[in-house]
Amino acid sequence: GTITRYEVLSGQIAVKKGDLVREGDLLISGIRETKSGSFYPVKAVGRVFAETNRSFSVTVPWEETVQIYGEEQKEKYLEVLGFSIPFTLFKGEKSEGIKVLEIQDYISLFGYDLPVVIREKIFLKTHQKKEAIKVDRAEKLAYDKYEQFKRDTFAESDEILSENVTVTSSEEGVTLTAELNAVENICREAPFRFTVYP
Repeated sequence: GTITRYEVLSGQIAVKKGDLVREGDLLISGIRETKSGSFYPVKAVGRVFAETNRSFSVTVPWEETVQIYGEEQKEKYLEVLGFSIPFTLFKGEKSEGIKVLEIQDYISLFGYDLPVVIREKIFLKTHQKKEAIKVDRAEKLAYDKYEQFKRDTFAESDEILSENVTVTSSEEGVTLTAELNAVENICREAPFRFTVYP
């Protein structure tokens, strides 16, 4: 991106406004020079903003995988001082594809909690199924992914200057592409080694 402004709290700025920088370039140095010409290390802290161009693309297929819940099985037992007393016996296998939900109720008497807990486990057999989706549903999923990309990429202090979004349909599904121009903080903290030579 092209540097637009910077805020240095600690360290030495290594770029100036208008500079074109790439990923990995030094922005704020952790090495400071004294008036006498000696150097000492500090923690580089600050923000450097640059105007950037980003691209995003996602294709949502005409099918989506949904979770189907089937037969429900329950297991209920009373837990007293660490000992379990079953109310019902679970019949069947606790195998893969079964989702477990657990509910627990604490017992109290005259406002005092007793060391007794009623636990109930619900086992739901599940399987996945592919279902066809309509154009509006596919477009919504594509826009959801695009909004997630912006949340993951930009911070509150960043500013999106322009967005060019296009949505097209094909045999593969709905494709959303976006070109973004933004001003964002491009600073990323990176470790460095400081070696003193004799």
